[in-house]
Amino acid sequence: MKNPIYLNENQLESLVDKILSEQKVYSNIDKIYDYKLINGVWYAKRKDGQKWIDLSGYPKAIEILNRKTSQIPLIKQDSIKVKQDSTKTDLQKNDIKSDTIVSKTTNPKFISLINPKKLNTTYSVPIFQAGQPECARFVNEFNDKIGHVGNAWLAHNNDTLGERVFSPFYNLNPLQIKKVINLWLKINKNGGGKKNGSYNNEAKELVNSLVPKSLPTQLKLNDVVGIYYPPSENHELAFYEGGLNPGGSNQSYFKDVNGKLTPGNSIKSGKGWGMNTHVGIVGAIKNGVPIVFHNIHGQVFADPYNNLTDNARIAWVRRSGGEPIALNKAKSSINHQSVSEGVSRKKTLLEQKPDNLMPGQTDNPLNTKKIEYKKYDKYSCVTELGFRPIIDKLISEGYDKTFLKASLGVIGRESSFASGLRYNITSPLKVMASFFGSDTSIGPGQMKQSTANDLKLKESITTLRGSLIAVYKYLQRSYKLAIDSGYSTTKPTINFDKGTGNAALDIAISSYNMGIGRIKKYCSTNDPNIKRSCSDAGKVVGTNPKYTVTNQVSPNYLPNFKTKRWDGVNISTHGYVEEVSKNIKNFSCF
Repeated sequence: MKNPIYLNENQLESLVDKILSEQKVYSNIDKIYDYKLINGVWYAKRKDGQKWIDLSGYPKAIEILNRKTSQIPLIKQDSIKVKQDSTKTDLQKNDIKSDTIVSKTTNPKFISLINPKKLNTTYSVPIFQAGQPECARFVNEFNDKIGHVGNAWLAHNNDTLGERVFSPFYNLNPLQIKKVINLWLKINKNGGGKKNGSYNNEAKELVNSLVPKSLPTQLKLNDVVGIYYPPSENHELAFYEGGLNPGGSNQSYFKDVNGKLTPGNSIKSGKGWGMNTHVGIVGAIKNGVPIVFHNIHGQVFADPYNNLTDNARIAWVRRSGGEPIALNKAKSSINHQSVSEGVSRKKTLLEQKPDNLMPGQTDNPLNTKKIEYKKYDKYSCVTELGFRPIIDKLISEGYDKTFLKASLGVIGRESSFASGLRYNITSPLKVMASFFGSDTSIGPGQMKQSTANDLKLKESITTLRGSLIAVYKYLQRSYKLAIDSGYSTTKPTINFDKGTGNAALDIAISSYNMGIGRIKKYCSTNDPNIKRSCSDAGKVVGTNPKYTVTNQVSPNYLPNFKTKRWDGVNISTHGYVEEVSKNIKNFSCF
């Protein structure tokens, strides 16, 4: 294995800017919004604004945008001849002179990595490196037809992936229903699902009993498949988080009845959620055998559907369809120089249609709501849908609302609520760097793993819930230190009027930007506008100019450290607290 190359923050930001500059902006779809498609994820922003909004939670919007932007096929289909015989299978209908076929919509950078001679119809083969560690992200990138996948267990209910043609979780018998409900409630009582949690083995065995030993349906190209993967450490986490989500028909799997969680109509009727920890895609068919491509910690395996690596098995199937093409023909049609540079040659055409994506229209992406989040409409002030059920759950567990607002406000400042354009590109790179030992800031809260370790966090800071809890615990620790240092919880900051009105909370928030070591008592100097640490009382500090520090404490003082970011933007401590405070004030619904 080659030695990993580490990028510092400036180098990483420069790389991101280069990537962003190469993305095509769709500016003619309507008069109010611009749109971008990056790695299969659609983003939108107002033409007069700067913030890009991730549209992954708006399947109807994605469908509309896909329809309004038609793509010119990269690979010509001249070599495919369709026989007029409706009784034959899809494979027989195409007179393709190759033992291996792939989908026409396969991302060309991956086509160039597939060696048909290496694919095997009887055993698993490590085929190429994914370039990132996430199994769902790989599926998302592998095929251009696929939009946002979500994580492995939530993909089960992702209708944008196509029709669900098979799932053992969706037709549970009474005994299975009882086991699923009882285990989920036990995990919930124990504080929720965790990686390698105390119920990991029990969840693993239950899912193992539900997933059939052999797949009862025939696979086709582009089928996205949920995978039961025995070695996973996330069986408990996947089982629990899947059950947290809505179960269709406006019913949640579990609902709050007088402060007690009880099974909802979906699970009581036998319609369960995705309980698998892994996901893959039928990336090729060789000699009639579907080959499943899936990513394990950055290594992509190509497995015959009936013999997956590590005794894994296919748990469910979603089908979006795909037109086959001979792999040798596909590879000969690719500009390998373009592929090697990681630049897609895919061209696009914009349909010149009336402006019917204007605000107020039912098919505008920013007006479209996910119906399964209806239960959480009371948290409508939280723009990122994924945080709504988490806020609801944490409030029910006794978390303080003020600190939840502040924590969410910090995440808004750090990553645009885990949906910012820059965050979506830098996050996988930073997580990978962290995996190789670099202590860089990761996750929606942009927290270092070393800080998470100091806080003794048990949940992953790369998840929405884990990051929110992490920031919450950080702010509470800083808040206590601020009070111990004499900061008031009822009076505002004396030298800053755009904060929260709570001096202790202001400096706690600022510590997320300037460091917890800056929370201390500040004393006056011979310059009435300058304050310095009271630990320097009686000393002369600074160089040019110099200041004499007195022993007179300036209560509720917020220092304002200024710096110029790598891109030339001036940032300051006061500016950071001001932005977070604005976010907090927007969270008036809870």
